[in-house]
Amino acid sequence: MDLTTLMTVAGLFLSVVVGNAAIFGDSLFASISVPKAIETSGLDRPTAERLFAAHVAWYSRVPSILPTPSVSTSSAPSLAMALAKPIQLQDVVYAVQTQLRSDVVSASGAIIETGKGKELTMLVVINNPPNPPVTLTLQQPDGDPKALIQRAARETMITIAPYRVALSDLATVLDGELDGVAKARQTATQGLGQPWDPSVTGATEIVLLHNLLAVLAIERGDAKTARDHFVLAHTTPGALSTAYALVSMNEAFLSLTERKPKDAEAFYHHGLKHLGLEFREVLRGRILVLEALIAWQGGDIARTEKLLREALDDADTEIEPHYYLAKILQQRGDEAGAKAQTTAAHVASRFDQHYASLAHTILGIDVATGELDLLAFLPDRPPVTPGRQPKATPAAAPAQTPAPASAQTPAPGPAPAPAQAPASSAAPVRPETAR
Repeated sequence: MDLTTLMTVAGLFLSVVVGNAAIFGDSLFASISVPKAIETSGLDRPTAERLFAAHVAWYSRVPSILPTPSVSTSSAPSLAMALAKPIQLQDVVYAVQTQLRSDVVSASGAIIETGKGKELTMLVVINNPPNPPVTLTLQQPDGDPKALIQRAARETMITIAPYRVALSDLATVLDGELDGVAKARQTATQGLGQPWDPSVTGATEIVLLHNLLAVLAIERGDAKTARDHFVLAHTTPGALSTAYALVSMNEAFLSLTERKPKDAEAFYHHGLKHLGLEFREVLRGRILVLEALIAWQGGDIARTEKLLREALDDADTEIEPHYYLAKILQQRGDEAGAKAQTTAAHVASRFDQHYASLAHTILGIDVATGELDLLAFLPDRPPVTPGRQPKATPAAAPAQTPAPASAQTPAPGPAPAPAQAPASSAAPVRPETAR
């Protein structure tokens, strides 16, 4: 083989390796060094990195319009990285990735024995372009390396994707961990305090964090704080249109808690207009339930039942349509039908992947009074008589943390439409209050 051919083959090989990694590679590359003493106890570098990757993957269990980063590690690299390793081109692959993709992040960690009894320290350097690198120092006084690695994974995710962590924290409420509300609020607030990322993903992250804090404010009955976060979400520019749609859907739910079905209907249709076709299909059952709740509070019981049954036809493993249909049937005096739907709701709650970005998928509501029930959709809750659900104790309201200044002043994104005004309004406008 002559030199020209060899160079051509080498060039083709490199272009395949580097190009494949840049386009299809993992978006988080993690490496963790482990001291010899811990390795001899059975936790070596590959195991430590797999623990880290597994905990990052845990944050993907809740559906979201923002994906959880996929992970490759130094001990279990992606195919492209593995091919590049023998010729020492991993750094080149990573450099090309960062040039061609905005979602490529690296996390390099080292576990250190401090010499203070069992205590361990872990240093983590997170490179998350275009932001400057972040250094974390974590202590584990009891010397548990597994817990330390999981904490490092969580803090890394809060740095690069705080919304995913906050959303997962909130979803733990549906596993019976009621402190998930406070954890979600703390994580979301921490996320809003980080440097502003002007990318579409970064803007969407800000919108969804405000949306989540608004949902948490609704849960504790603080309508003013919820509205403040909704306004900040709508006036954050450059996010995916579906993010603004989710905000409007939650504004509709807030209106239901205030027994304003006309306002709720206006917000609902505005949100539906901006919801992407892909997510409209994915969320069809959830959307139909919200529309049913609006119809119910507006007094149209026949339409309510029709919409709930359509939601069941679309996704019978979602708890909400069973839960509310049981209430409708009980009001009608159909005790057998109500009991069947209550049992079905109990079964569905074990399989339902609640879409925690939407308030009505995690908060039950009494449409007659607007009262909320945080415990309505718990999976291990035994079937009970419809309409007699215990109420959750509201959490204390924490001090308000303002959004980053850059999120408060830019040109607005899609805004909620007033009840009888065009949807092209340039700023968030409250619907006319229904009397």
